[in-house]
Amino acid sequence: IQNKSQYLNITDKNFNVNNLIEEICDKQTREKISNNCPSSLAELIRMCWSSRPEKRPSFVQIIELLNHYIRSQNRPPK
Repeated sequence: IQNKSQYLNITDKNFNVNNLIEEICDKQTREKISNNCPSSLAELIRMCWSSRPEKRPSFVQIIELLNHYIRSQNRPPK
C-alpha cells in the first residue's frame, strides 16, 4: 500500500473521523495498492477489504496465506 492516503489526510487539522467512516463504509473507498506489491499479497488485501463479510478470509486463513507467501519467498531460485 502506498505511503500517502489517496483520499484523506489524517494529519490535516480539518480531518473528520465521520468523513473517514463515510469514505470506507459507505463509498467503499480503498487505498491504491502499490504496483510493486506482490500479486498474492495484493489479492489478500483485496479479500480483506471485501464489503461482504463471508468473502473475507478468517484470521487462520490470513496466517496460512502469509505463511505460504513467506515460504515461497524463501525458496531457492529455479
